[in-house]
Amino acid sequence: MTLDAYWSDLEQVLALAARLNQVSGEDPEERSQAWEQVLGQSDLVDRERTGKEGSGDSPPRQVWCTSVYGVRYLEKSGSWVPFRHGEIEIELPPEEAEGEMVENAVDANEGEGADAGSGGVEPDDTV
Repeated sequence: MTLDAYWSDLEQVLALAARLNQVSGEDPEERSQAWEQVLGQSDLVDRERTGKEGSGDSPPRQVWCTSVYGVRYLEKSGSWVPFRHGEIEIELPPEEAEGEMVENAVDANEGEGADAGSGGVEPDDTV
């Protein structure tokens, strides 16, 4: 996935947590209401995984989403917060994966520039 896709997924989960925090409180009945009103209706929620990997609480305190993120309820603060449960592998566009950024870093380390002896990379205006 691209960085933009991961960012979009995170924004959706942050919005989900915000909605949960509006309807939920410390009372288990309020959390149950949050499950019914928000989580139970959301396409973001992976209900199967939440049921399998959850702590068995009803309503759940930890909810897995279909992305690499999820939301969990923190007792101490009384709020829902996002968490990451999956690997992140960012796909670079072909021009960045093979392109100038890598070549410029190699050139700078080959002794061209003021810091040649330090092995550092100098700023490049083309990036």
